[in-house]
Amino acid sequence: TLTPFIEIDALNRALDRYQDALLTHYGQRMRQKLGFFTEQKDDNVLLNELFSLMAREGSDYTRTFRMLSHTEQQSASSPLRDSFIDRAAFDAWFDRYRARLRTEAVDDALRQQQMQRVNPAIVLRNCDLAGATRDRCAQLAGATRDRCG
Repeated sequence: TLTPFIEIDALNRALDRYQDALLTHYGQRMRQKLGFFTEQKDDNVLLNELFSLMAREGSDYTRTFRMLSHTEQQSASSPLRDSFIDRAAFDAWFDRYRARLRTEAVDDALRQQQMQRVNPAIVLRNCDLAGATRDRCAQLAGATRDRCG
């Protein structure tokens, strides 16, 4: 720990500045993931409601945000809806989300393009990488296989 070498008040001020910067950047990033180009006061509420729905349903983070990128502002349906068991809760959230999208002066094509840039279709996960590594090692002969262990 570096605390014996740094004055505690200075450390706390630095951490406060970092926290402010972190929260600002996180908010910007999450608004991008939701397809928002502007900041509105209830954006965090909408995001936290989505996170709560996802937690209750065990939804995949990457897939959920990617599927949201297919939302059309004027369409009451969402391909994401079928991923939720509690469809009434999703429908209520989705209505608020679409209403928020309509406050932006951005057409669907531009918003969808921006969302797809920040919401990847595929994310390499550690378990996928480990499985691919094991599969590759199983294909290798003799000494190479022994090194892969």
